[in-house]
Amino acid sequence: MGYMTAGKLQQVENQLQSYQILFWLCVAGAIIFAIVAIFLFFYFHIPTVFLELTGIRRKWAIQKIQKSNAPIQLKKTKKEKKPKIVKDIGAEETQLLSEDVTTGEETAVLKPQDMFVVEKELKMVETEKYL
Repeated sequence: MGYMTAGKLQQVENQLQSYQILFWLCVAGAIIFAIVAIFLFFYFHIPTVFLELTGIRRKWAIQKIQKSNAPIQLKKTKKEKKPKIVKDIGAEETQLLSEDVTTGEETAVLKPQDMFVVEKELKMVETEKYL
């Protein structure tokens, strides 16, 4: 009863060999995924994100400002775009009309609907909180 036959012994050896191959495949997969994880960790600047979310970076900045006794200047997160001149009509000098000049006509009030079409309405909100 306690003895293994040659057939059973061969079956156990095949099973152990299969487990050993599976083990080495898992080790190789773990190494590959660890390398990919380390690459992505630095590619997405996770240390910087961690410092921002925990407030450590803000604490360092405040300490640096306090040490230098400089006035606090907040860093803008988004660049403000200056309006571009679409068309240069020409620079003509204007003259003031005297108050006694009347033409008898009233100026027509332009309605924004007549001149512009609203394609998209945007609402800008500045906040210190993360949404």
